[in-house]
Amino acid sequence: ASSSCWWNCCVLRPLPVLLPRRSAGLRWSTRRDATMKELFVAGDDFHGRGAVRLQWQRDGSYVASCGANGLVEIFDRHGQQVDEVGLGSDAQVIGLDWDKDGEILAILQDRLATVSLYNLQKRRVTALDTGLKDPRFLAWSKQGPQLAVGSGNGTLLLYRKDTRRQETVMGKHSGAIVCGAWSEFDNKLALGSEDKTVSISSADGSTEEQFVCRGFPSRIEFTPPKPISASTRADSRSNAKQWTVGVVTRGESLVLFASEDSKNSSGGTVQMQFQTRYGKLINFGWLSNAEIALGFTSGQVVAVRTCDNNFGEELFSERLHRTSLTDLVISRSLHRIASCGDSTVR
Repeated sequence: ASSSCWWNCCVLRPLPVLLPRRSAGLRWSTRRDATMKELFVAGDDFHGRGAVRLQWQRDGSYVASCGANGLVEIFDRHGQQVDEVGLGSDAQVIGLDWDKDGEILAILQDRLATVSLYNLQKRRVTALDTGLKDPRFLAWSKQGPQLAVGSGNGTLLLYRKDTRRQETVMGKHSGAIVCGAWSEFDNKLALGSEDKTVSISSADGSTEEQFVCRGFPSRIEFTPPKPISASTRADSRSNAKQWTVGVVTRGESLVLFASEDSKNSSGGTVQMQFQTRYGKLINFGWLSNAEIALGFTSGQVVAVRTCDNNFGEELFSERLHRTSLTDLVISRSLHRIASCGDSTVR
């Protein structure tokens, strides 16, 4: 698809599976691994019947999981149970996240004002009273000691684990804060709200930029930093637009936002919409600072360029699941895309 086709029509055309060019210093292919090593299986005897939520520690040493029984299980990567965390309430767990050091797991339960902070080394849970009536979202910073908690009325709470101080930012959004992400390199916080806006803030909660989406944001991811290379230095001297975040709006489209700063001659947003036969957009991830992969309910996985000169150019497009796709994740360090659907992981 040409750049103009994407910019104006925002339509993906299925193309033969191609190997992407080495535009961003990364090599990606559509080769499927014949076998994957199974680390362990934790059954319903740990979680009860029903859906399971899990979160890996950032270095992959431990994983936290919880299900319908209200217990949070801690396993090492070999499947050895390390601890079982009781929460004192059977309210559904709606958020799990490890801090950047892998020391503290934050646990958010539906409609509870208290966030449980589990210390892995001490095997102890402390309660963080947020004072929020309806917390909906939480995430630890990827660089600093901050924990962000967003509420149903648009209030943001920031907690620092080093000083144990917390700050409440009233009116961050006029609607519920339902999703968000921290950046990998400059400790910025992006939040998506049911008021159909996305805010980008500094680590202290000060709003730096805000933009409007046509739909309700459901997932946000910051663009990864550019690799340091000769080509990167050349790009930095050009007027190439550098995207700041990507936002999924309830499966309908993907919104790309560029900040107005010294790296961009102009900021702004672009909304990418897709053919209805692909189904709803489930998830996306950045392959590099100029390439993204997208997973759709039909089982289709598509990767495209987002740089100015080749905006919308497909790197590959393939139906990896016959009937449905439920999630997609990316490992840039391993150059792998993993998707799940049809009771399989590919």
